[in-house]
Formats: sequence, C-alpha cells, structure tokens
Amino acid sequence: MYVVTSRWIVPDLEVAKATTKAAKQWFKGAGVDNVSALMIATGEQVGQMQFVVRYADEAAYAKVVPQWRASKEYADIQAKAKASGATLMDQVHYREL
Repeated sequence: MYVVTSRWIVPDLEVAKATTKAAKQWFKGAGVDNVSALMIATGEQVGQMQFVVRYADEAAYAKVVPQWRASKEYADIQAKAKASGATLMDQVHYREL
C-alpha cells in the first residue's frame, strides 16, 4: 500500500465538501483504491482537513500521477478549492512496512 495525505486549511466548509467530493470521484475514476476526507478533531490543527489517497502500491501511484498532472478536470477542482481560500499546508507520502 502507498498512501498520500494532504493537510488543508479550509475556510469555507461548503466549498471544501463540494471540491472534496469532486476530487474523490476523480481519483476513484483513475483507479485509486480508497479516498477519504477527514476533519482533524484534536490538537493544534483542529478544524483542518486531511485528504487521504490510498493506492495499491507505488506502481499504482506512479500510474495515476501523470493522469492528474494532465487533467484539466482535476486542475479545475484545485482552482475552485484555492479560490475559496483553501491552503495546502503539507503533504506526506507513506509506504506500508
């Protein structure tokens, strides 16, 4: 398994819900195993969003990357999120042991 998490500050929750739903659909259409969006409930990042994309393995991740880089649909989803004030804080990649 290969997992990528992205932590976002989302000032407009309704826009975040809509763009997250669209992003989830895009990733699932690209063949991703599992996509989740979570609100952080404790600690310094309370209220921030964690977007989690789970791939079968690094090869599956490598297959999807060129798709989202070339996708106008995904670029539009990102633009809508950023236009609402959403800010990407960090992104972490994980490999299963």
